[in-house]
Amino acid sequence: MERNRSKRRVSRIMAGMLAIILCFATSLAALAGTGGTVTNPQKAILTKNLRYATGAGLSTPTANFTYTFTKVQLDGSTNPADLAAMPAIAPAALSFSSADTSTLVGGMEQVTKTVDVLNGLTWTRTGVYEYHVEEDTTGFTAGPGENMIFSQAEFTLYVVIAYDSGTSTYFPEITWTQQTVLNNGTPGGAKGNPDDVLDGSYNFIFENIYTKQGGGITPGTDALTITKNTTGTGSDPSKAFSFTLTADDTGAGVLVPGGSYSGTLTQGGVTTTVSLTADGTAYPFTLASGDSLVIDDALAGTTFEVTETGAASYIPSYAGTVGNSVAITAAGTVGTNLATGTQTIGAINNEVNYTNTFDNSLIPTGILNNVVPVLALLALAVLGFIAFAAINHRKVSR
Repeated sequence: MERNRSKRRVSRIMAGMLAIILCFATSLAALAGTGGTVTNPQKAILTKNLRYATGAGLSTPTANFTYTFTKVQLDGSTNPADLAAMPAIAPAALSFSSADTSTLVGGMEQVTKTVDVLNGLTWTRTGVYEYHVEEDTTGFTAGPGENMIFSQAEFTLYVVIAYDSGTSTYFPEITWTQQTVLNNGTPGGAKGNPDDVLDGSYNFIFENIYTKQGGGITPGTDALTITKNTTGTGSDPSKAFSFTLTADDTGAGVLVPGGSYSGTLTQGGVTTTVSLTADGTAYPFTLASGDSLVIDDALAGTTFEVTETGAASYIPSYAGTVGNSVAITAAGTVGTNLATGTQTIGAINNEVNYTNTFDNSLIPTGILNNVVPVLALLALAVLGFIAFAAINHRKVSR
C-alpha cells in the first residue's frame, strides 16, 4: 500500500516537472525565434494610422510624422560603453498628402503607412537591445479651423541580435514591443509577442486624428445654419414654431465625445448666444419667420438631426445642403412633425431651411361644407313660414 502511494507521488512529481519543462521549452522556442536570418533579417514595422471624419468632404491633410528612438539598455546594461555599442536609429519619417487614398475603418476614413525602422542598421554584437520610441508633435501646419491630434503613445522596442558564423554577420533575429502609453496619453498598452513573422505584425501602432471645423468660407462662424420662413395667404409671420436639435461629435474624431459648441439664436431681430452639447441631448428652441439658429464651431463629421413640431394649419417642408455637398429636401403634411433624419456636418456650408405654408383652404371649405346644409334647411323653413302666414292671412281676410 505504502509502495503504491509512493509510486503515485513520484508520478505526480514527474508529470509536474514535465509540464514545467514543456513550458520552459516553449518560452525558449519563442525567444529563439525563426523569423530572421542573415539573408532575410527580422524587421520592426512601425505603423501610422491617420484618421479623419467620413462623409464630411475632408481629404488627407499634408503632414510629415517623425518618431524618435532613444537607447535604453543593452542586455540589461546602461553602461555608457554598452549604450555606445547600440546603433542609433534615425528618426523615422512618414509623409501624408491629399493624394493618399483612404479606406473606411471603424466609421472613419483611415490612411495607413508603415516603415521598417531597422532597415540599413549595422550591428556589432549579439544581445537584447532596447529602445524607447515616441512621436514628435511636429510636421503639421494647421490651416483655418484645422487641428491634428498627435499620438501620445510610447513603446519599448526590443531587438534580439544573432550572429551568423558563416558570413561573420550580426543580424536581427527577433523583434517585439511593449507599449507603455496609449495614443490618448493613458498609461498602459499591449505587449507584443516575439515576432516570428517577417512582416512585423505585432503591436507597434501610432494613431493620429485630423479634425476640421465645419462651415463655409470662414470656419468657426457658421458650421450649421437653421432658418425659418412662413408663406401662404393667412400665415402669421410672428408665430413661433417649436424645434429640437440633437448632435453627436463622436464621428468627428474627438478623443472625448460630447463636446460643447457655441452659436447664436436670432429671434425677431434680437440675437443671443447659445451653447449646445454634442452628446445626443435634444436642444429645444423656437423660430418664427425670418429667425435662425447658427452653430459656430461644430466639427466636420458631427452628426445632427433637426425636428420641427407640427403646427395646426401649416404644411412643413425643408431644403438644404449638408455633409459633402449633399442636397436634402422633404415635405410633410398639415400639423405633423418633420425631421431631417441623421445628417453630417461637412467642411463647407451646412444649411437646413424650413418653410411652413399656411393652408387657407381648410377653414373656408370646412365652414361651407358644414354650414350650407344648415342654411338650406333654414331657408326652406323661412319660406314655409312665409307661405303659411300668407295662407292664414287670406283666410282671416275672408
